[in-house]
Amino acid sequence: MKIKWTSQRGKERSYNNDAVALGYKGHFLIVVLVDAADNRTPRTSKYFQSPTKRLASFWADSCLQKILKLEALSSEEAIIHALSDQQKKLRSHYLHDIASYGVLTVNIEKGDIKWLYTGDCRFGLLTNAEKVQWLDKPHRLNELPLYLPRECDSHEVKVSKQNISEHTLTQCLNARRFSSPTLVKSKICIDASEAETTSIIIGTDGYWSEHLHQGIAMGDIADDASFLAIKCGEKALRIHSDSPNLLVIYS
Repeated sequence: MKIKWTSQRGKERSYNNDAVALGYKGHFLIVVLVDAADNRTPRTSKYFQSPTKRLASFWADSCLQKILKLEALSSEEAIIHALSDQQKKLRSHYLHDIASYGVLTVNIEKGDIKWLYTGDCRFGLLTNAEKVQWLDKPHRLNELPLYLPRECDSHEVKVSKQNISEHTLTQCLNARRFSSPTLVKSKICIDASEAETTSIIIGTDGYWSEHLHQGIAMGDIADDASFLAIKCGEKALRIHSDSPNLLVIYS
């Protein structure tokens, strides 16, 4: 597969807290994308063990390695079970951290795609250089069917509530409780003529919300912004990142 990884630290962030890990096994490509919150909680407890990696890199790298050991990569149940086991390891190192993430599996021979996600990382298809067709709904407060602004609210209050709702996750990765990820299935044609015009896109909210939806230039985005673009073809990898936040494994 032809893969391009683009990632940059946000103007209001201390570090780039996005990360991705990808690996090949047989006729499967597995990708784990993570967008961790900028944690400002002081870690002063004598019981806290300082991690060697930030949450985004740890979760992406460790989950990929665990998933690649599975017998049935086509089984979403097996992948979810592996993620649940891995989540228990967050308690000693990442008690106060939270993140959004997604696990993408692509059957390179058949074109079958599965996307398991928690939070607001997104998955979509880009065809003929048109807009990305997003195939999932982010786990955000404003996406809930019961969320409606009140008519009596002033314009300023409505804008404030909308802003809060767009940045409030209803489901996320954390050390306290495992949330089973949502599954989205899709398919791409692996015929050579169509494969050249279709890309699989996965991205963090800095990319799809601030850059694509709000139209903010990549260099002016407040949040970290990252996306991975995948096309059918011979194995190739292009990287444009300001941080060492990519792991690749060939099994």
